[in-house]
Amino acid sequence: MLREILRSCTGKNPCTISIRNFTPFDWDSGYFFNDATTEQDRSNTLGTREEGYTEFEDQFVFLKNGRVVYQESEPTDIEKRMKNDIAFETHEDRNFTSFAPNAVFAVSIEEGSEGPWFLLRQVP
Repeated sequence: MLREILRSCTGKNPCTISIRNFTPFDWDSGYFFNDATTEQDRSNTLGTREEGYTEFEDQFVFLKNGRVVYQESEPTDIEKRMKNDIAFETHEDRNFTSFAPNAVFAVSIEEGSEGPWFLLRQVP
């Protein structure tokens, strides 16, 4: 995903990406959990107690028929965004966002103390 963002999203203008382009497996619901998500919150949201939770890391989880088919954790710095971090916009009252296979995201390039990072906002 980072490679495509770096290739496609240059300059200050936001660009859009389709999440399906980065998931070469079959899934019907996806989630991004930020580093503040607890194991219990993740389990409650997914409706399953799958292994794979990593404390203080951003996590991508993809389900098919209610079962985890792919998950990935990304190291974070809990105090600031690291260079080339990818984060998804979440609602103020929760630490995750969900999306369908046809989801499209606007990518904005944000400046942090360590360098640029990327914020993805789901396009309605």
